[in-house]
Amino acid sequence: MIETNVRAGEVERPRFRERQVLDGADLAAEQEYLLSMARRHRVGGHAWGIAAGLGLVASADAVVVGPGVAVDGYGRELVLAAPAAVGGHAVDAVGGKADVWILYGRPAETPRPRGRGVCGPDRHPRWREQPCLRLTRAREMVVPATPPGVPAAALDFRAHAHPPDDPATLWPVYLGTVDRDASGELEVRRLGRRYGGLVGEEVRHPLRRPRFRLGGEPAQAAFAVEIPDQEGSSIEPLSIDRRGRTRLRGDAFVSGPLRVGDETTGLPVATMRWTPLVSAPTEAAPWRMYRVTVDEGARTVRQLRVEIGSPGEKGDPARYALSIGHTDATGDFVRSLTVTAAGDVIVDGKVAVQGVLVPSPVDVNPNDPRFDGAVVERWLHGVSGAGERLDATYAASLGLESISVSSDSSGAVWWSWVVRNEGALPLSDVRTSVTIGAGAVLLHEDLGGPFTIEPGAGVDVIGTFTVAQVPALATVVLVASGVAADGGRARARAVRLATFPASIN
Repeated sequence: MIETNVRAGEVERPRFRERQVLDGADLAAEQEYLLSMARRHRVGGHAWGIAAGLGLVASADAVVVGPGVAVDGYGRELVLAAPAAVGGHAVDAVGGKADVWILYGRPAETPRPRGRGVCGPDRHPRWREQPCLRLTRAREMVVPATPPGVPAAALDFRAHAHPPDDPATLWPVYLGTVDRDASGELEVRRLGRRYGGLVGEEVRHPLRRPRFRLGGEPAQAAFAVEIPDQEGSSIEPLSIDRRGRTRLRGDAFVSGPLRVGDETTGLPVATMRWTPLVSAPTEAAPWRMYRVTVDEGARTVRQLRVEIGSPGEKGDPARYALSIGHTDATGDFVRSLTVTAAGDVIVDGKVAVQGVLVPSPVDVNPNDPRFDGAVVERWLHGVSGAGERLDATYAASLGLESISVSSDSSGAVWWSWVVRNEGALPLSDVRTSVTIGAGAVLLHEDLGGPFTIEPGAGVDVIGTFTVAQVPALATVVLVASGVAADGGRARARAVRLATFPASIN
């Protein structure tokens, strides 16, 4: 075994002995040791910030900072033992809107001496650790992690460094922002306050088995919950790796709605994925949802399965079902699609098919109602064929193209598009309108017109308006209608989803 003494940056601790003559330097060294080690603990085992209290409350013409405790980035405790008031004139002096900070203070104090006193500069016998409040001109965005007056090199202050005691070495802690409202009253904004925390790799239960694990090796998760299973082995039912991926192992119960999407727009931006199984399960897995890969002859099919539990011969399989639906205004569940364990598929409501509906082949069987329907359908198709060809020659048709909707942060919205006559006859009395809404109609405008548009020609439509508040996401509906020379009517409609302030094309 080899031991090496390290002399760089060592910590010196006073040692007292019997009959030792002590002077001020010895006692000051003792205090310096205790202070520096305590402050190293606060920045090494903790994260700096507000520990308790220090709330801001606005009164008639003052802001009161409540009592509390904070720790700055050098580990110095900021203890405000009683409420402190800041007058409204101080807010006005920095422009009418101010950021409020608390800083370490250490004013000198000389109590009334007993007997012979000591006078002269720097001869005071006490330091009074009293924090001070500072108001600065409010910034557009406050970043409490980088307070003003702290050098960039000091922002990553580590516990092994020597913590300063001089109040001139600043480290402000942000408490909030004070502003005057439209009526001139003071109001407080407390968003962005930084609170203290703990630094470590694990949080353990007293029994040592359940724990939270933080960090770890690069290959490990950045956060994990570890518990013992029924056999006594340690498992991690929840973990989050360094890329932000969350893994759940075992059953997960969600009490309440599960939303996957963007919090601001509500639009889906992610998907849920199931890990494919190696093969289809050999036994029933009732009331389970899983993904499986199966072979069907010469091809491989991937399936997402939802298994319904069946009572078999002991009950009615129609009473065991999977239902998909919604909750109405009264809170009752309304079914839209139901699949029973007996194999019945029940649709409650209208079925809208977007695409091609391909029925199974109809056998030549006069007793099959589908056969009668197929014969009637072919007969009606032949009768209506001539009329369809005439409509194709004289039908009126409108089209909307080159659609552009734009806005800015001031609430101004403008749009333009082209209305084109796509039919074979001239169109007269062509009128256009725009509707913008988000849950309710914000605007409905009838635009220029009436126009007369020759076949193949187009008319530019331009409009603008201003509203006090435009939602982040709105629906824009554009409509054009006109009358053909033969008396027929044409109508075109376009719907766009617009994000404000922004533009769509």
